[in-house]
Amino acid sequence: MKLYHLHLLGNYDELYRENSEFVIDKNKFNNRIYDRIYNYSPVVSPSKYLTIACNPICSNMNYALMNELSIFAVLENLGKIRIDDVLDNLVEIINRDYYLETVSIEDLQRLLIDAENTIFKYININAERALEEYRINNCIELPSRLHSLFACSLDGIEYWTQRITDDNVDIYEIEVPDNIFVSNSHLLPNRSLPYSEQIEQAESYFNPNKWDLEKESIEYLVQGKVKILKKVDEIRKEDY
Repeated sequence: MKLYHLHLLGNYDELYRENSEFVIDKNKFNNRIYDRIYNYSPVVSPSKYLTIACNPICSNMNYALMNELSIFAVLENLGKIRIDDVLDNLVEIINRDYYLETVSIEDLQRLLIDAENTIFKYININAERALEEYRINNCIELPSRLHSLFACSLDGIEYWTQRITDDNVDIYEIEVPDNIFVSNSHLLPNRSLPYSEQIEQAESYFNPNKWDLEKESIEYLVQGKVKILKKVDEIRKEDY
């Protein structure tokens, strides 16, 4: 089967040469999703996070506020509350209680943008963990999203390139086994939901109905032998 792989530079670059062949071993191959989940380690303590991230903007905020707005403290509760509620709560706390006369609107916007970016990084990780937990407990015979090469059809190249504009990418035509798992990105769990509900939604991703497989958003999880046929295009982040 001929498909297309969007290769993010800096990730197994040595494998990507025309006519080269390699094997995606489900027990050894770790992709970038795996790295995001298991190779992240916070470099600051929760109570100091916002002070460092926004210094000197928030340098006058007291210790109680640091704990109240601690991103990591919020993240610990993501399994119980919706992410939209977390962000709304952050806005309410700042506007209601703290330093509106000494902190500018621009400063508050920067604080909230930083908080939002951090939270969304973590909810993406939580969604992938939910998918993997569902797979292990219910359909372990299916390939893991953490240990697969992602591919798309010709119809999906534009759809997927629009979603990775912050990276440098080479696009390759590849040859893969015919019997590979196929699903659709639209069936991924809703990342704003509590963790337990994301696990429930993971069932749709691993048991897709053929009517759910819209061509442009189809994704293939490739394991086994892969042959690089040719490079067809490249995307550089400075082009955006």
